[in-house]
Amino acid sequence: MDQFYIVFEDTTMWYGKFLKKGFGHCSVFKKVSDDKYIFIDPFTSYVGVYLVNPELLHHKLLTANVLYLEKDLTNLKRKSKLIVPLTCVSVVCEVLGVEKSTYTPFQLYQHLLLNGAVSTLIN
Repeated sequence: MDQFYIVFEDTTMWYGKFLKKGFGHCSVFKKVSDDKYIFIDPFTSYVGVYLVNPELLHHKLLTANVLYLEKDLTNLKRKSKLIVPLTCVSVVCEVLGVEKSTYTPFQLYQHLLLNGAVSTLIN
């Protein structure tokens, strides 16, 4: 099983006023080993892919809404989608193999909670 941490944060972009507070942007961490993660941070003009240490994930756990998800991606059947704009949600959905159409980070958050993701909220 692959381990993922999906991060939901506020955005400073103009469209943030139309989105739920705390859910303006999403990104994903994939655990590679005990001390390494792949961090995928999608933007409208590019998708950043970084190899990072656990300190960045720990920082995100303290400052953002984060879901933990275990998912088996080996037998994933991908359905082709006609035209999908490059958004943070569309990229995270492709990484996780989410087939349901979700358009906002909050919709993705709710969908993942209903499908086995666990909140990692630290108080």
